[in-house]
Amino acid sequence: MLKKGREVVERGTVLVLGSGATRGGQFKVHIDERSLTPPLDNDFFESEAVKAVLCTRSYPALSYYKRGHRLESNWANIDLRLKLCLGRVITEEDAWENCKNDMMDKSKEDSAYKEKMENESCESRVPSMAEWELRRSVREVYHDLRSPEPTEESPLYKLVTALCDETLLRGIISFNYDTSVEELLHNKFYYPVLQDISTNDKLPLVKLHGSLNWQESPELKPEITCVDDIAEMNYRNGQWKQPSVIGPTFFKQEITIDFQQDYRAKFYRQLWRFAWNMLRTAQNLLFVGFSFPKTDFHAKALFGSAHSPSGRFGRVILCHKDGAQLRKTVKKVFEGESTYINEFNDGLEDVATQHLEEVVELLR
Repeated sequence: MLKKGREVVERGTVLVLGSGATRGGQFKVHIDERSLTPPLDNDFFESEAVKAVLCTRSYPALSYYKRGHRLESNWANIDLRLKLCLGRVITEEDAWENCKNDMMDKSKEDSAYKEKMENESCESRVPSMAEWELRRSVREVYHDLRSPEPTEESPLYKLVTALCDETLLRGIISFNYDTSVEELLHNKFYYPVLQDISTNDKLPLVKLHGSLNWQESPELKPEITCVDDIAEMNYRNGQWKQPSVIGPTFFKQEITIDFQQDYRAKFYRQLWRFAWNMLRTAQNLLFVGFSFPKTDFHAKALFGSAHSPSGRFGRVILCHKDGAQLRKTVKKVFEGESTYINEFNDGLEDVATQHLEEVVELLR
């Protein structure tokens, strides 16, 4: 709720962002003096940006496990193997024998990599280092993300400001690690759980998979905090720092096991709970560039459980290129005859330039 003079306005729409929102927002990533298009989840390892990082830096453990182009499926595979190793269900000692020479070569040029590798057990060393390398590759891709100039020309900026101007926006749920929203509209949002904002002039930006500007380290108090730039990634004297991000996987114990008491589990549980409560009081959903990855059934459960059988959400709007399969998924998630599904299949750029008034009117 927002007080506007003496009138109380209910903000009824939650905006949900996926990787397509960053690309559609006309952002660029800058790698080795090249300006490149940000990757999508489903073409991550095929994108020019990721190829530039992987070609110029050594990622031996990640390369050993990598299958296909999708970020979420690769992260899911690595995450699953690591957790099964830590649970002593399986061992990846054979993987170590296959990767040992390349990983030893990598350690000669990277002292943090060397120390972390030497502190890992042989059974889980390769998946643990693969997860470290994958996190680093994501950081390398997005560390120099730039918005279009002027920022007001970004389709994402136009959409969000239009929703804010009409007092329609209740908050944003983002599955992205990058800081595109912050780059465009840093003064309009705050991070729930991470930042204690008591005023009504900012809206929640809920980044369910974490963010590259969230610094995580057991030696910090609190262990997860927000920084001005991209978070450090280092390992020294048995202590580590890294961006606080979690993979879009089907094995997210960090948020699904209630009795787990570590700081990371508690933080992400609270964050997902905040998102669920926000969804429970929303009237409409607007999806931009998010396609419900198959490995992330937590997202389906989050939205589906916030949606009552009779149709809690009155309208669901999809802004996504080539969204035929997405519509089928969305219809399964949001069952209920009273929910209206509207589609804009030409993406964010088309909505911001051709259909902005139509979207606003639908959400009214």
